[in-house]
Amino acid sequence: MPATDYNWPLISGVLIAVGLYWAYCIYWSIVGYKQARTLSGWGISGRTLPPWLFMLAASVTSFSAWTYMGHPGTVYAGGIAYAFAGLYAITIPFTGALFIKRQWMLGRHYGFITPPEQYRTIFDSHFLGILIVVVSFLYSCFYVAVQLIGAGLLFTVITGGFFPFITGSIALALIMLIYVGAGGLRTIAWVDAIQYFLTFGGITMIGAAVLYGFGGWGPFVEKAFTLHTYYTHSHGWIYWNWNWVRNVEGLGPMAQWTGMMMLTYMFALAGIQASPAFTMWSYSMRHARLLAWQVTLGIGTVVTATLILWSVVQGVGAQILAHEDPAMFSTAALVEFIRAAGAAGAGSDGVVPRLMLEYLPLWLIPLTAVGLLAAAQSTAGPYVSSFAAVATRNIVGEALLFRAKRRGLEPTYAGNPGNPHPKPGNPHPREDAVRMADVFPERWQVHWSRIFCLVLLSASLFVAFAQRDLMVMLGGLAVSYGFQLYPALIVICFGFRGWPMRWTPQGVTAGLVVGIVAVTATYYWPAYRYTLSIHSAGWGIIFNILTIWIVSSVTSPSRTFLDTLDYLDKFFHKHDPAFFEPRARKWQGFLWFYIPFWWIMFVGPGIEFGNYLDGVFFGLPGMWAWLILGGATGTFLLWSMCWPAQMATAPRLTPQPRDAAARETIDHMRS
Repeated sequence: MPATDYNWPLISGVLIAVGLYWAYCIYWSIVGYKQARTLSGWGISGRTLPPWLFMLAASVTSFSAWTYMGHPGTVYAGGIAYAFAGLYAITIPFTGALFIKRQWMLGRHYGFITPPEQYRTIFDSHFLGILIVVVSFLYSCFYVAVQLIGAGLLFTVITGGFFPFITGSIALALIMLIYVGAGGLRTIAWVDAIQYFLTFGGITMIGAAVLYGFGGWGPFVEKAFTLHTYYTHSHGWIYWNWNWVRNVEGLGPMAQWTGMMMLTYMFALAGIQASPAFTMWSYSMRHARLLAWQVTLGIGTVVTATLILWSVVQGVGAQILAHEDPAMFSTAALVEFIRAAGAAGAGSDGVVPRLMLEYLPLWLIPLTAVGLLAAAQSTAGPYVSSFAAVATRNIVGEALLFRAKRRGLEPTYAGNPGNPHPKPGNPHPREDAVRMADVFPERWQVHWSRIFCLVLLSASLFVAFAQRDLMVMLGGLAVSYGFQLYPALIVICFGFRGWPMRWTPQGVTAGLVVGIVAVTATYYWPAYRYTLSIHSAGWGIIFNILTIWIVSSVTSPSRTFLDTLDYLDKFFHKHDPAFFEPRARKWQGFLWFYIPFWWIMFVGPGIEFGNYLDGVFFGLPGMWAWLILGGATGTFLLWSMCWPAQMATAPRLTPQPRDAAARETIDHMRS
């Protein structure tokens, strides 16, 4: 494109906005670099992250370029039936309410630094610890690739090709390598604090501009009723076919966002806060006093309202425009819009950039573009740092410890992964035992973490350039791997040994392996992708749990594992007695009914009821009204879990290190 054809005022504004934003990131990288002297300080901020900062950072980490750009685009392509995916603003913190507080308690008590140490210690399984490293890589690689795709595509399209796709993606990777590598999680958290407002403020501004462009709420809703029923009604509760795409009369081959597909897709989204990265977020907190606020307000209220309103306005508005102005907003026109800028992608990926250029004033476009960049970085940063810390400590560190053990030295367990069999009663290390820091100095652990940041970002760039799938689908693959950790986390946090038989470590480990294979096969096997309109996360967890039950029926748990579960049961009773009080128990009994009810009715087959509510609530299409009702009742669900059921309130007693080795690890981090 000739230089005279570029929109230079827009390009200049984008360059200035991005420059200021990245200068802010670099500033915090310098601050963080001065404090990241140990792997624990680099990877989990020395367990000193202020709770208000955790509230903002962990909230925005859960939502990414996928949310900012991919979600409205898929509402455009799939209609309001897909818009129910916006209720992942409920299902994501649902997982946090279940697991984050108790993992924080375990991190404080055992001195864990990385997730493999937690899983291996509780389950008495060295192989399970290795699997967590694999899950961390798979999850992080694909999810970071989604962020690189989103950033590269947006900046290419809105600048008319001035920034090539590869340039935008590589620039984002480089800036993350600089500030994540330099300061680790502490830097990420401080950058995320401003990214929270940029991300959700940007989504709101784009949606409000579209609504204003239609002339207000009344004209917008009136035009929404003129759309094909595929866009305004449910796609059924299940689609009995090997593949989830079918021919819709008048539209051609279309994806089927059935109730079953949405339910299992939301399983995948629930995997975000079950991922190893969020386990490390939980270790980083100074205390858990604001955790319930983070779940119910930081995500449950603010993000839910943003997604079920403004993201839907963007997607439905673009579909209305596709009928009114097909030369601009039809799928073919959007594909050409992307190609004209020198990029590649599905038509739905061009929805948000096109809406920004058409409806936002020039001075707001750079700000909302930085909002997309903030969404991408806020998510990618923690996944890069968490994998880097895991790889450093649990690949390089363990290799050095194994070498030391072969030389006749016995590694200790001090939150370190040297001894997979700490005794719950009195696991004091020998005085002459070697520690990880003895064979792998702290400064070298930090250096190796920075190397692994480069490794992960390089792998993610390869996926970003090679993968041509929708962002929401690629992201769904990534988080499906995280959801396969649900059974293990249930055992760790609640001591659940399975029904009608006990779950053994061998069963949980085998189930995780089979779950990963099932997720991968049902995503990459084209002829059987999302068979019976069940998402990969659904097939993964089905085969995962079946394998757990089968293997557990023919294996026996070790004595160490059973002793550890008994020890943890006493530990949680002692430190968090409110969870076991009669009032909390009553609410927990209510939740045994309300949780499955809400999941089935509002992100499952029950969304069919929305078909019968057209015009009943505020004149909205019935599916949209049902979606809003799901957001309100989902927020009540989170509130019920966090406060009355005491699942995310601060424990009565702050857990203390269980032995001298754990105390040494925690005191060293604080210093």
